[in-house]
Amino acid sequence: MMVIAVPSAMASQQLPNLPRWTVALSTAPAPATAPVAAGDLLVVPLQSGTLSAHRVSDGRAVWSVDLLPAWPMTADGDRVYVVA
Repeated sequence: MMVIAVPSAMASQQLPNLPRWTVALSTAPAPATAPVAAGDLLVVPLQSGTLSAHRVSDGRAVWSVDLLPAWPMTADGDRVYVVA
């Protein structure tokens, strides 16, 4: 599994978009639901029950927490809302 981020300016353009960065999640289980962008982070929920946050700018892991969302996550600005 890979997480791929493209520059936001390119998101509205037609494909092909060139990735800004990729993060291999091969040692982790598959995502539980779709990732959510919150501020400068991309938050990825994994089936193992871990939320993993990565910087949008370079893909670097910022934090992780043991939490499995019961519903798809949502974001407002730089906040992520999770029902667990």
